[in-house]
Parts: sequence; C-alpha cells; structure tokens
Amino acid sequence: MDLLLWSLVLAAALAVLIKGADIFVEKAAHIARVLGISDLIIGVTLVALGTSLPELAASLSAVFNQAGEFVAGTVVGSNLANITFILGAAALAFRGVNVSSQMLGSDLPVMMASALILTIMAMDGTIGRVEGGALFSMYLVFTVSIVRRQREESKRDRTEKLKWTVPVWLVASGAAIYLGADYTVQAVIKITDLLGLSDTSRLALTVVAVGSSLPELVVTLTAAKKGFDDLSVGNVVGSNICNTFLVAGVPALISPLPVSPSVVSTGLPFMLAASLLLWFFVQKEMLSKQVGVIFLLVFVVYIARLCGVQ
Repeated sequence: MDLLLWSLVLAAALAVLIKGADIFVEKAAHIARVLGISDLIIGVTLVALGTSLPELAASLSAVFNQAGEFVAGTVVGSNLANITFILGAAALAFRGVNVSSQMLGSDLPVMMASALILTIMAMDGTIGRVEGGALFSMYLVFTVSIVRRQREESKRDRTEKLKWTVPVWLVASGAAIYLGADYTVQAVIKITDLLGLSDTSRLALTVVAVGSSLPELVVTLTAAKKGFDDLSVGNVVGSNICNTFLVAGVPALISPLPVSPSVVSTGLPFMLAASLLLWFFVQKEMLSKQVGVIFLLVFVVYIARLCGVQ
C-alpha cells in the first residue's frame, strides 16, 4: 500500500514539475523579449538560479539536520547529471543543440573554472567556511559580470509589453518546479527504501543529485523543443555555476562540509571529465546527436561505477 501511495505521489510530482517548467521557460523567454535581454543571459541567470533552488533547499536542509556530507555529493552529482544526462538527452532527442560563440567565450570558461576550483577545494575531504565564503563571493562576481555584459550589449527591439500576469506566472511556476522536484526526490527515496535498494553512503551522488536535477532536465528539454537553444544550454551551464558557487558556498558558510570518499574517488573525477568533454565538443558550436550518445554513455558508466559494477 505504501509503495502504491508513493508511486502516485511520484507521478503527481512529475506532472507538476513538467507543467511548471513549461510555463517557466515560456514566461522567462517573454521577459527576455520585453526587456531586450538575450535568451543566453536569461538562461545563465534567472532560469539557472530557478532550477538550482531544489539543490540549494536540499543542501540547506541537510546542513541544519547535521547531514552536511550530502551537500558535496548533491552538487557534484547534479553537475555531472546536468552535462551527461540532461545535455545528452537534449542532443539525442532533438538531433543536436546549437551552442553560441558568446557562451564559448564567457560562461563556459566560468563553468570550467568552477569545476576545477570545487575539485581542488574538496580533495582534502572538507569544504571549510573560508572556502565557502570564496565560492559565494565568486557567485556574486559572476552575477555582476552578467549585469555589466547586458549593459554593454546592444538590446533587442522591445516589440512587446510586459503584462502584470507574467511575473506572477513566473513566480508560481518557479514554486511548482521547486515543489515538484522536492516531492519527486522524496518519493524516489521512499520508493527506493521500500524496495530495499537504498544505499545511504552513495545516495547523494545518485538519487538525490539526479532527482534534484529534474528541473534542469525538463527546462532544458522544453527550451530545446521550442527552439530556445541558448536558453537550453545556458540553463545547464548557469546551473552548474550556481550549484558550485552558491549551493556549495552558502551551506559551507554555515558549517564546514564533509566530503565523502565516494565523492573524492568517483564523483569529482567524473564531474571534471564531463566538464572537459563538454568544453571539447562545443568548440564546433554544436552538440550533435552522436555527442548526446557519448554523454549518456558516460552517465551510465558513472552510475555503474557507483553501484559497484566493474
């Protein structure tokens, strides 16, 4: 009976998540057009932050419940899932995703740097308060640079007016994404536990990380389907930056974060390798269908490695 109940919760949560993401992408793109802001900048800021809220909420909850070891696993696992699972699925489903030259020269290098910085900080098994402060400061610097870039860029013609309902729908859909993702994660964890398959030592790197990445998955696929490639890829790149600088940084400011051996030995190397692969493949300004297959294979190998499959 419990298994059936949580299965229904999972189905309902996914439905809310999918619909919320669809509305969120539509309204964010509308605001971009009204304000003359590019889809890319909206993707790496507003949408990325919105889809990173589940990871941030889960991380803060973990710290307040003396389970800080989940934070690093969630961040690292989510970053890896964003690149390999989410971009892989988008490239495969829509026969490739275009990548703008602007992203190659600005946001992608920041994402690469964030992955390297997190790896260096976490290799000793702890992310301390000073390191957390440094990560959070980097997020503020990144946000300021985005604002300055927008001011320097030529703006689009403002052919539309902003209706008062659009911000309301944006906030409501953002809340739906958060609640949908939160209940999805809870349901997945509960179902896994009821089936006797839970492994607490690696839960953050797998179930929690992938589950909390569902907003990025749905937003990325929805944006790609509607032809907003900059919004699609920008969401993933911006989300990884948010995860590293904000989701890891803020909890570390509250309390030093322990980093488990699984994160150090498996999560970090795979995350760094995935980031390097993304950097390599986007040089042609296109993530092809074949690249999508490669990313998904890397994700499968990662999951197999964590499950002890050789």
